Amino acid sequence: MTELEKKLNKLEIYCHNLKSGLDEALSRALASQTRSCVPSVGKSTSGSLSSSSLSMSRSTLSRRTRKA
Repeated sequence: MTELEKKLNKLEIYCHNLKSGLDEALSRALASQTRSCVPSVGKSTSGSLSSSSLSMSRSTLSRRTRKA
C-alpha cells in the first residue's frame, strides 16, 4: 500500500508541475502577443502556443519531475 501511495504522490506532483508549466507558457505567450501589435516573423498570431514554447515547457517539466 505504501508503494501505491508513493506512486500516487509522484503522479500528483507531476500533474501539478505540468499544469504550472502550461499555465506559465500560456501567460508568456499571451504577454508576448499583447506587447507587440505588429506580428513578427516566427511568432504565432492565432492565439495558440508555438511548438518551440511547448518543447521548452516539456523539457523544464522533465527536469522538475526528475528532482521530485
